[in-house]
Amino acid sequence: MEKEILNKRVEKEEEKVKRNILFNAIIFKLDKSFFAININYLQEIIFFKTIYRVPNTAKELLGVINLRGNIVPVFSLKSILEENDEIKHTNKIFDEEKLILILKDKKDVFGLVVDGIYKNVSVTDEKYRNQDVINKWVKNYLFEGIILEDEREIFTLSLSGILDYISVIKQESKYKEVK
Repeated sequence: MEKEILNKRVEKEEEKVKRNILFNAIIFKLDKSFFAININYLQEIIFFKTIYRVPNTAKELLGVINLRGNIVPVFSLKSILEENDEIKHTNKIFDEEKLILILKDKKDVFGLVVDGIYKNVSVTDEKYRNQDVINKWVKNYLFEGIILEDEREIFTLSLSGILDYISVIKQESKYKEVK
């Protein structure tokens, strides 16, 4: 009897090892939708701080925060996804119900405002569809794949796509200044 129990435990452990974990992701809420980001891009998650608006910038840039002495730009993911963002464009923005994901690349650090964190998941190859699936519907560089989780299809954000988008809106802002 004990051998059977031990064998079942060993089989379950072997089954876990057989699944190929591609990456770990954090799933977050944005209104009623869920999105995910690879945790390798995540520096930290912070409670909403006062965001100081920067004049003459794109609507996607909410402003900047002071994060332990570093000035970090904070963007509205809703505006980037062309959804209505109810955060008011005043000189100071504060909403204690929201969170800020601080994302990092090699040299870039920036924040994205989200409504809440849903959960952390290990993404396996059986629950992930890469960008090729998305490209069948629409050419979109903001997403790098889809996670199938809890009977939901959760779009995974592409950090490089978001950085490319941010660089485009920076260029557009510079162009408007020159005019």
